Amino acid sequence: MEKIQALANYLECEVDELEQTKYDKNIFEYGNQEYLVLTDEEADKKVEEDILESLWAFNTSFILQHSEIDWNDRTEKAIQKMQ
Repeated sequence: MEKIQALANYLECEVDELEQTKYDKNIFEYGNQEYLVLTDEEADKKVEEDILESLWAFNTSFILQHSEIDWNDRTEKAIQKMQ
């Protein structure tokens, strides 16, 4: 109930104007728009899952620049192999 209320507050509408989708309890419809509403913890988990699922699409140097991994040829080759 907190999620739908938070979305209603954000959209400046009434709760009864929002409809929870049948296929995902975290997605709500308002008019012809859909909104994914997650807690901070849920959002962190979803982002992590999405990144891991699309790791293949990231440039190896981008991954290394945005991680705390020591960058060397072996590390770069290992990441490329994982991809």
